[in-house]
Amino acid sequence: MPQNLQEKELSLEELQATLIAKLDRQREDKILERENAKFLTSLIQKAETKDDALKLAALGTHLKRTGFHFDMRLEKSDRTIRYATR
Repeated sequence: MPQNLQEKELSLEELQATLIAKLDRQREDKILERENAKFLTSLIQKAETKDDALKLAALGTHLKRTGFHFDMRLEKSDRTIRYATR
């Protein structure tokens, strides 16, 4: 698990506050759902070591590019095919 040097130098309480702030930003950016962020926050607050807090913060927060995302929606169809031209 990658740890940056700044996180290693923080006290447990400071590290917990930093990790919780990151989770809050991810929730605001709609990367994490509210309930998942609340659950991870409560686990991080109960962590007894820095390593435990870092491992808990990493749960479900890894971002991966998975390709295109298409939202489902109803569309009116006129049964014609249109091609884009240059």
